Amino acid sequence: MLQTAAEPITFEFNSGISPEKAERVITALGEEELPSRRVVLRFEGYPYVNAGVGWRIGNSLRRYCGELLEVGVPPLGGDWFRTFTRSCLGDAIAAYAGTISCNGANVTADIKDYYADKTVRCDQNAVVMGELSRGLSVNPEQEDQFRKQFLGFFRYIGRDIRPALFDRDRLQDVVKLTFEAIQNVYDHAGRKPLPEGTRMMSYFLLGYYKTIEGQPDPTGRMQGYGKRLVDLTKRTRTDFVQVCVNDDGVGIAARQAQDPSIYWGPKEYEEKAVVDALTARSSVKLRAQDSRVRGTPGQGYTYIESGLRALHAFAVLRTGRLLAVLDGTDDASEGFTLVPGDFGYVPGTTLELLIPILKEGDGQPSLFPDE
Repeated sequence: MLQTAAEPITFEFNSGISPEKAERVITALGEEELPSRRVVLRFEGYPYVNAGVGWRIGNSLRRYCGELLEVGVPPLGGDWFRTFTRSCLGDAIAAYAGTISCNGANVTADIKDYYADKTVRCDQNAVVMGELSRGLSVNPEQEDQFRKQFLGFFRYIGRDIRPALFDRDRLQDVVKLTFEAIQNVYDHAGRKPLPEGTRMMSYFLLGYYKTIEGQPDPTGRMQGYGKRLVDLTKRTRTDFVQVCVNDDGVGIAARQAQDPSIYWGPKEYEEKAVVDALTARSSVKLRAQDSRVRGTPGQGYTYIESGLRALHAFAVLRTGRLLAVLDGTDDASEGFTLVPGDFGYVPGTTLELLIPILKEGDGQPSLFPDE
């Protein structure tokens, strides 16, 4: 895939794009601290975009913004573009590619116009709210307002999903932990030590899955999660709400250490910074003094973790060169645990949640009681 230093980094996608292949893209694009080589991505083969792909590839493109990035796409519209739109990969291509072509024609302006609205987009089985770091689509000080928006989105993500059927406490857990994650993006993604004026993307994605069986899984932990969930619920098939809160900004480690070079040094320093950020009862806000301090500093991920356990959810956290998992069905685990392995550098932070729609009779507090 990589050839000589004079040649561009090229990836051609002719079939399904799995998270594992997306991680290979991340590795290739994250090798240089200061990107200098051109990147060419070709999607003319109408590849299917699996869950967990859009934010992986999308975040890796930010550092190649402009003339370094060329993308080839199929004609605008149809199932392929709906997949790209729902995954937000289309947004990243539109935001960062210097040249976008289709069948030899330059369609850069058309694609950028197609994805120009970054506030709220509702589609079948997916809702996207953009510009979280700027507080445009979600006011980070108004949880009640976000709750109303959140409830209104259910009619888009599943034919049978209606907020009136949700158990109030479980639904509040979903809204609360999502809002905490969005506040984290607003407070940290575009702050020190990210260079001022850096162009970046951030969004909240709400989706729906009838099952996660057979989903590609770079964490290696989802199969065990699925088995424990069956043991808990006695249900062989479970529907899931997908929540993804994503940004391609500073990343947890650089923000916590206030050191942008941490991603190019020994990995143990990056690991320590992330672990400290997730577990310490203090906040980098107190040192950086560049964002509002609310409530008890340093409790954001504590709130998120308690909500995930209450919901028996599965969470993936990807930031910098690290991948962490929290399995809400595994009582033996303590918080987010780092997945061993060599992962490439990707800008920003992604929190992707799979929340089971537990029903009456499952033996657990219901997220979605039967009528």
